[in-house]
Amino acid sequence: MAIQRILVPVDGSVEAGAAFQQALEIAGLADAEVIVAYVVDIREKMSTFEKLTGEKEACTEEELEEEAGPVFAPFRKDAGEHRIRFVAAAGAPSLTITALAHKLDVQLVVMGNRGSGGMKRFMTGSVSQYVLENALCPVMIVKNPKVMQERKEREEWREQFYPSRLAERNGKKNQ
Repeated sequence: MAIQRILVPVDGSVEAGAAFQQALEIAGLADAEVIVAYVVDIREKMSTFEKLTGEKEACTEEELEEEAGPVFAPFRKDAGEHRIRFVAAAGAPSLTITALAHKLDVQLVVMGNRGSGGMKRFMTGSVSQYVLENALCPVMIVKNPKVMQERKEREEWREQFYPSRLAERNGKKNQ
């Protein structure tokens, strides 16, 4: 399967930026188009009354452009020679990203994972987890590079002082 289109959902986070850079690298190797998508979470724009009655269904084009413009700006600047398209949509992020992946016939979704934990994840769910489970194409999850480097350094420190952890991980019993 040749990769022709890569969808990169962005939200202005460091993780989205890392996902964008990863997508550019893959696009360069595959000569693919990168589709940068921003989803306006319509639930945050609606009053309780509108949520209950369903009176407000979507944002206007002007509202989408106004909100997406500042988020797209750094990605437009970093585009370079790559073929990039920008798409703004409104809806629940997890559902909308999955629908966009299908509608735009992408072969790969590359997205960041903010790692929301605790109560927020319980209440809202993980967008990246939903897309991973429901997209009809492969999904690559990109984590925050700084956080991953810190974890790696912490793990190396632990292995230095607790070598049995390394042995356990490699399937060897303590001797």
